[in-house]
Amino acid sequence: MYSGKIKIAIIDDGINTKCFDFGELEEDIEITEHSIKKRKKISDEPPFLSHGTICGIIIKNNASLAALCSVKILNSKKGKASKEQLIRALYWCLENGVRIVNMSIGSINIKDFDDIKNCVNYVAAKGLIIIAAVNNNGRYTVPACLTNVIGVSCNQFNLKEEGYYFVGNSLMGIDVFTSGRHFLNSTFGYCNPSNSYATPYITAKIFWILLRQYHFNLEDIKLELYKNSLNFTGDYYDPYRCVNVDWLYSEMSIGSVDFISDKYWDKELYKSKLLSSLPKSIDNFQSDIPVIVFKDRNLETMLKIAKKFTQKGYSTICVSTNEESLNVGCEFLPEGILAESFMFYIKNKYVNDLVLYNDHNYLTTPTEGEFNFDVEILIGKNFDKLEGPVITDLKIHKYYSFKVGSSVSRRAITELYKKIIKIFI
Repeated sequence: MYSGKIKIAIIDDGINTKCFDFGELEEDIEITEHSIKKRKKISDEPPFLSHGTICGIIIKNNASLAALCSVKILNSKKGKASKEQLIRALYWCLENGVRIVNMSIGSINIKDFDDIKNCVNYVAAKGLIIIAAVNNNGRYTVPACLTNVIGVSCNQFNLKEEGYYFVGNSLMGIDVFTSGRHFLNSTFGYCNPSNSYATPYITAKIFWILLRQYHFNLEDIKLELYKNSLNFTGDYYDPYRCVNVDWLYSEMSIGSVDFISDKYWDKELYKSKLLSSLPKSIDNFQSDIPVIVFKDRNLETMLKIAKKFTQKGYSTICVSTNEESLNVGCEFLPEGILAESFMFYIKNKYVNDLVLYNDHNYLTTPTEGEFNFDVEILIGKNFDKLEGPVITDLKIHKYYSFKVGSSVSRRAITELYKKIIKIFI
């Protein structure tokens, strides 16, 4: 049994100590765009039950020995924060002896993902344990859905206040399902059920795990959560076996083993999880966002166009049939899964403006007939003599089709991007 303090930081909109007997907070700070400062205690502050306060009450009701730190990043008026504030908060936790972080907040903005992911991977490697809520709309949320975070939701099972289900090797990155409805106290009664309030309950469970085994790392904790879950069967579960590759850092590639944590990516497990999550049939699936298909053996042109879209503020998802595309942040479409089904999966996973799809196997597996796309870009040496991207007649196809030479210059990329934009604007 660990005899020292275990600090739990609640990164949220602050804790109001007038609402509950929290005791003395270990830290009570606010991180703004420009500063980190201690919050002033206001003697006549009304007992306002804020989001962070509810999280704090749920933790203390289930882990009374926890030493709470309040890290306020959400502003009081709009309840929002920037990704920079979130990242600064995580680094502050690492530097100030925090062991566990409760985050009933996160981002579904694709443009935030990489920076938050890089921060999470760094602090997680240093031993910070992060428990985070998935967005209530069920879409991919960062940091909750990252491999190095314990993601929590309350949406799948009709659970009462006690207990939880553990989902090992989750494709979406949601590790735990539990109730989001908890009794606070006689004054406030029960909180409204949400993913936000499912998270602190699991944070309290992890506190007790670390109180018994303080040296446990993230994978040890996941295994312990599984052993104590309502759905524990005794079946083997390997927490180092990964479905996703977001834990890879820049010097690594798929197929690598992270010798710091022994994680590895399992392609067959990924495909199996993907197949089980897809609908058995999709009739006349129509995406309400543009899909641009690149028929190209290489990723370079698609990635350059994706960069153009991102720079202009569009949330862009890249998909490829090339396994190596995972190394550059693409979604991987493995052989044996229809593109139409995969696009349905992408549509329900992300909040994005468009999809760029690199059909690496177009020479052996035709894309036509699989799903309805908007733009086709043919890239190859056969078109090297063309002066620029040439568009085909729409009377021939139901979609726009461009022919581009194999050596795509910066000028050609800019011209191609402009032609694509004109189609949709």
